[in-house]
Amino acid sequence: MKPAQIPHTHEYPIVAIDAAGASSSIRLLQTLERNTRDLLTPSTIFAGSGPGALLALYMANKPPQTSYRTHLDDCVSFFNQIETFYRPSPVNIARGFIGCRSAFTNRKLQSFLEEVFGAETMLRDLPGSVVVMYFNLIGKMELVLANNLREESDLRSNDNDNIRVVDAALSCVATPLVRPLWRGKMDGSLNASNPSVAAITALIDARTKGNYDVFQTQSLLNQTVLLSLGVDLKKLRPKSINYFFQKKDLNWGWLPWMLYPFHPFLFLDAFLQADTQRTDYNSRSLLGPCHYFRLAYQIDSHGYIADILKQAVLPPCLQNKRIDAAINKWVSEPSNSNTRYSPTYEDTETWLSTMW
Repeated sequence: MKPAQIPHTHEYPIVAIDAAGASSSIRLLQTLERNTRDLLTPSTIFAGSGPGALLALYMANKPPQTSYRTHLDDCVSFFNQIETFYRPSPVNIARGFIGCRSAFTNRKLQSFLEEVFGAETMLRDLPGSVVVMYFNLIGKMELVLANNLREESDLRSNDNDNIRVVDAALSCVATPLVRPLWRGKMDGSLNASNPSVAAITALIDARTKGNYDVFQTQSLLNQTVLLSLGVDLKKLRPKSINYFFQKKDLNWGWLPWMLYPFHPFLFLDAFLQADTQRTDYNSRSLLGPCHYFRLAYQIDSHGYIADILKQAVLPPCLQNKRIDAAINKWVSEPSNSNTRYSPTYEDTETWLSTMW
C-alpha cells in the first residue's frame, strides 16, 4: 500500500485517546503511522483519560533520536505490560467480590511506571506535549487537566506541569472499586472517557495565557485539528431489550437497570455512551466537522462493562489477535462500512491527507 502524504496544514494537531478501548486505539494509531508519511510530528499533542492517559504520557516521552514508528511499537509493548497488571487473580476477584477493598493494589504498577518514566520525572520534563485528566478530591472537588503546554516565556505559576509523571499516571487510573485512590486523586474518565474537550480547553488556556479573547481563541481553534480514538456502543444487545424501551412508561428500579440478565450494568453503559456522544458533539461544535475526526471501535455486544470484563479474562494473545484481525480487515476493505471500525479506512485516509 502506497503511504498517504500528510500535509500538516495545522499548527496544533491533537491525538486524543479514550479510556475505553485503549489497546485497540494504540494499535490503530500504529497502523495509521505505518500507512502514512509522518502522521505524528514533534508538534503533536497527545491527550488521554484513564488507561488512554498512560498511552498519552508514553507517547510524549519519545526520545528525540527515535522515530514515531519505532516508538509506537515500543508503546504497544508498554501497554501489553500494563494490561498484565489488570489480569485478575483469585485474590483480586475475592477482593472485588467482598467489596471492602479495591480489586487491585498499586505496588507493582507503580514500580513499573517508575522504571519506565523515572521516579522523579516531571510533566514539564517530557519531550512531547501531553494533556491528561483526573479528579482532585482533597478540599474542593475539581477536575485537573495536567499538562505541559505552557511556553517557557509564560511566567505564570502553573501547578499543572509541576507534577511527577508517575503521580499523574497513577491518578488517571485510580478508578473506584478497581484501584486505590492515589494521594486523593481519582480517575478523570469518570467525567469524560473521551478527553477531546479537555485537550482543547488546556490548549486554549496555555496559548491565550488565561486571557480568553474571543478573536485569539477563534484563531487558535482554526489552527487546531483533532483525531479522536476510542470505542463506541453500536447498538444495545440483545434486540429483545427494545421491547421494554418501546413501552410508554418503563418503570424500572435499580435491579433491572443494573442486573438485567442479558445486558448487565445497562445503566452504566447508557451513561458512558451519553458521555462519549456529548464530548463528541462538543468537540465537533468547537472545531467544526472538518477539524475533528472520530475513529472508533464499534462494540456490538452486551455493552462497555461486559466487554471490559471479557477482555479482563481473555488471554492477551487472543485479545490482541482479535484486535489485529479487525484492523487488518478495516485496512484491506477500505470502503467497507461494515467492519468493526467506523468511519471506513478510505474516509479516514482522505481526512488525514486533506486536513491533518
